[in-house]
Amino acid sequence: MIVLQWNKLTGKIPRELANNNLTGKIPLSLGNLSSLTIFSFHENNLEGSIPNQMSQIKSQKIFTAEGNRLSDSLSNASQLQIFDISSNKFVGQVPTDLQNLKSLSWLNFETNNLGSNSSNDLVFLTSLTNCSHLEMLSFSMDHFGGVIPNSITNLSTRLNYLYLGENEMTGTVPVGLENLINLIGLAMEDNSFTDLSNNKLEGLDLSQYSFTGNLPAAVGKLKNVNALDISQNNHSGEIPRTIGDCLNLEYLYMQRNFFQGTIPSSLASLRGLRYLDLSQNNLSGQIPKDLQEIPYLQYLNLSFNNLKGKVPKRGVFANVSALSLIGNNKLCGGVPELRLPKCPTRITKKVNSHTLMLAIAIACGVPSVVLILMLFLICWMKKLRSNSSFASLAMNHLLNVSYKDLYQATNGFSSCNLIGSGFFSSVYKGFLPQVERQVAIKVLNLEQTGAIKVLNGECKTLKPC
Repeated sequence: MIVLQWNKLTGKIPRELANNNLTGKIPLSLGNLSSLTIFSFHENNLEGSIPNQMSQIKSQKIFTAEGNRLSDSLSNASQLQIFDISSNKFVGQVPTDLQNLKSLSWLNFETNNLGSNSSNDLVFLTSLTNCSHLEMLSFSMDHFGGVIPNSITNLSTRLNYLYLGENEMTGTVPVGLENLINLIGLAMEDNSFTDLSNNKLEGLDLSQYSFTGNLPAAVGKLKNVNALDISQNNHSGEIPRTIGDCLNLEYLYMQRNFFQGTIPSSLASLRGLRYLDLSQNNLSGQIPKDLQEIPYLQYLNLSFNNLKGKVPKRGVFANVSALSLIGNNKLCGGVPELRLPKCPTRITKKVNSHTLMLAIAIACGVPSVVLILMLFLICWMKKLRSNSSFASLAMNHLLNVSYKDLYQATNGFSSCNLIGSGFFSSVYKGFLPQVERQVAIKVLNLEQTGAIKVLNGECKTLKPC
């Protein structure tokens, strides 16, 4: 029973008291509700501690108070099924007597300050091994440190979701996670798992675990693993070059992730590799040609990436039944059975280069030829000036010549009489009766700016000293 008399509440009575703006502390008197089964005050502004009396309510099955500002203590009611205190301000070590919560199916205390980056932060996990109904466990973003205890592999086989990312955990990832046969979501990102050198596991299947983030470079310390499957996760970033240090690898499955960058050439160091699947990622660049030198490679799947360039022809690349490259539209070459387009040859590049050089030569040569012709014309005109009778006539008086005379002298400015042409003018040869000899007749192109200036300059050059 809940009594709300003598208040000023308005509106309808809500089905639960969550998602309001309730403030203050949880009243101690709530601990007297011996038949309380559901306590849901999430997304309010409650603060302070959870009353110890509430831990004694045997009938309580659901306790959700995430998104408040609660702190100091945790509940351990024996019949509790759902316990969610995420996004609060809880501090201190997680109790190690959680084995009493035998009916617990959902435990979420992420985004608090429960860890102190110490080796004892994760001791509580051992007490959860008796919670045989546990289906979801999340303690990410809690500042937990230390090494994950091996007891985590003994959690309930009903466990579907395990989230422990964004903490400060170190050491080895327990090798018995495959015991959690119903696990479909596993997040361990942004920790400091580095010491894998003593891992004696020979086969590691981490496919379909919803892993996110970069694959750590420490993967290269899995010296004894001969089969590694991290397919169908959400890995991103580049494939670390240290993958080539796993010298015992025979089977490597990395398909259906979000890996990007180039295929590391260090994969060619895996001389015993038999199966390699990198399909359905975002890999780019060229296929390392050294992959064709892996002697025992029987299956290679690089399909549905963004690879480009020449496909090798030897090794596994010569067996089209053992090779998949579809979905890479920029690949070329390879064995004829692949039916890929031919790669551009170097000869084509040379032809294109020669064509470009020829065009440059022509562009530079034409002005040079024009300049030579202009110099020849000037010299020729100077030679004409040496004739005394013509020079005397030119010095004594200017010769009056009509357009008709010029037209007749050049046979109508016939191309047969054209000596040369330039940017500003054309020069014709013709016979003038007035001087009884051949003369050069220049026709200016007045549409070109500077034509008059050029003519004046030439006249000064031809003027006798």
